[in-house]
Amino acid sequence: MFFIFSLSACVDEGKIINQEIMENASHHDCTETSAKSYQKTSSSSSNPNTPQQVFSVSDINGHWASFEMNYLISNNYASGYPDGTFKPNNFLTRAEFAAFISSILNPSPIRPAIEFPDVPTTHWAYNAIQKAYRGGFLSGYPNGTFQPTANLTRTQSLVAISNGLNLTGGDVARLSSYYDDASQLATWAKPSIANATINNLVANYPNKRNFRANENTTRGEVSVILYRALVKQNRATDYKNPYLITYDRMPLVVMYHEVLTNPIYGSDVSTPNFIEQMNFFKSQGYRTLSLDEFYEVVTNHAVVPQKSVLLTFDDGYIGNYTNALPILEQHNFKAAFFVHTGFVGTTGGSHSKMSWNQLRSIEANSLFEVESHTVNHGYLENMTPTQVQSELANSKATIESQLNKTCEYLAYPFGSYSEEVTRKAPTYFKIAFAVNFFGYKNAPANYSIPRIGIGKDLTTLALFRQRINR
Repeated sequence: MFFIFSLSACVDEGKIINQEIMENASHHDCTETSAKSYQKTSSSSSNPNTPQQVFSVSDINGHWASFEMNYLISNNYASGYPDGTFKPNNFLTRAEFAAFISSILNPSPIRPAIEFPDVPTTHWAYNAIQKAYRGGFLSGYPNGTFQPTANLTRTQSLVAISNGLNLTGGDVARLSSYYDDASQLATWAKPSIANATINNLVANYPNKRNFRANENTTRGEVSVILYRALVKQNRATDYKNPYLITYDRMPLVVMYHEVLTNPIYGSDVSTPNFIEQMNFFKSQGYRTLSLDEFYEVVTNHAVVPQKSVLLTFDDGYIGNYTNALPILEQHNFKAAFFVHTGFVGTTGGSHSKMSWNQLRSIEANSLFEVESHTVNHGYLENMTPTQVQSELANSKATIESQLNKTCEYLAYPFGSYSEEVTRKAPTYFKIAFAVNFFGYKNAPANYSIPRIGIGKDLTTLALFRQRINR
């Protein structure tokens, strides 16, 4: 067989300029020959005058993973065999996989090195295996060995990348909703596979519903996984392979305040602009979501159309009752209204608030729902734990009493929250919404959901589309 190490290559008019030294090990001792190959590769690749082998890759076009393989090749991450092929359906050994990880992902060490008895320092992949191990991508077996010549399974490849990238967000209980053969997954691998799935690293060919946990993985399959790893590192565009298990983590969430004929504050939106924006969603085939539907997406990975939007309105302004609601009803659009209970029904000035009777009529409409925006609309991050609890508990209790409903959702005033807030919020609410990406680092995802603010500065549809990036 030939050992291929993806250390340096480029594409020029369909040709691969290979700067690697490849040796035929079929009639020689595998370890000795591979070690020589690795050493020669290391020395020759640093010498620009080293003679180069040139050959074509003839077996990629038409392959289901051709895009990813071509990307790795054209960006000097991978190369082919001397006979002009890439052999995308060939199995990959654990040592070869370590070489790919070392070259393509170049992991930083997170733990000390360990010596494997079956990987001597003279082994061709010694350095690559050490780098992959120290970076948290690969580990040995319970008996202390690495088994470098063993074929890599699909489970092993995805667990390695999932763990090495520290992926999160997966739900083991949902694996059977993705894979008909989820029962074949080993218990120890399920959390990592769930994380890999939710982060769009898994591609199943030819049947997307079959994970094939115990089958050996191929060079083509590994090319897809590594490409997706590059996407996670923002080193490649987010190409969606047709066989990729995709999940768009968050539908579009937009935040309005008051809809007025003549906007006053920056958060206001003119009625004509609001009509144009709602017409855009309608013409583009967007489906509006209820809060319960959105909750199912966030927590249970429910599948919704790609063009889905959650419309939210903060502060309970009267302008939304008189100007926004008729337009929403005309389009049969769902929407959520977050009110601060201490100001319901206040009048005077330019921004009066809806009354409880008006909020009851909104809640009675199956398209709309009223939820909590706290009591006094203060900065939660600056409050004491007692004040935070009072704002959350009392606003929930008042809405439930006044509207005869269960209040389960919260929007933070000003998008202001803290670690203390996100500790208390789950006691009262299913999820909570912020503004954009404000908040403390490592906030729980379900209690720091970002929203895109819409204001009077978006005077044209082009500006609106730019804001929502659609």
